Amino acid sequence: KWKDPFSKHAYTVRQRGYAGNLPGGQSYTPQMVIGGRSFAVGSQRRTVLSRIRDASQNDARQLTVQTSRAADGAIDVQIAGTVQAQASVWLVKVQNTAETKVRSGENKGKTLVSHNIVRQVDRVGVWTGKPVTVKLRNVDLAENHSCVILVQNDRMGPILGAARCPAGVNS
Repeated sequence: KWKDPFSKHAYTVRQRGYAGNLPGGQSYTPQMVIGGRSFAVGSQRRTVLSRIRDASQNDARQLTVQTSRAADGAIDVQIAGTVQAQASVWLVKVQNTAETKVRSGENKGKTLVSHNIVRQVDRVGVWTGKPVTVKLRNVDLAENHSCVILVQNDRMGPILGAARCPAGVNS
């Protein structure tokens, strides 16, 4: 059996907690969660695009998240919105692309190209319902890596807001 070279126990625990808030509570790979309320097999492009369209039509975005580079080189994350519940602010470091040669299992002999692979997830702040700026210092990214900010309901509920880190981090 082939083992995902990018998996980590902490990611599995996080995925299962998140899935527990979805209809049916399913958790699998490759899974895409759309709008925090539906899911699809990540390789089923038509289904994924359909669910994204459905979610965008019902999108009552609760938070705005914006990132910028501060003069001191830090990342400033501005969060504003109308959410009444407490939420966590997460810094997610991702590897942009990687190739994996599969040695066993159903994809034996294939080379898989993966994109936006989560490599590290750190809680870096809290949203309490008021506009806030979270300052992230010393965000070190390896070559071929970038980062994303997520604001997620503390009960592992929907992602309330998200933004890519600004270009030029680590440069």
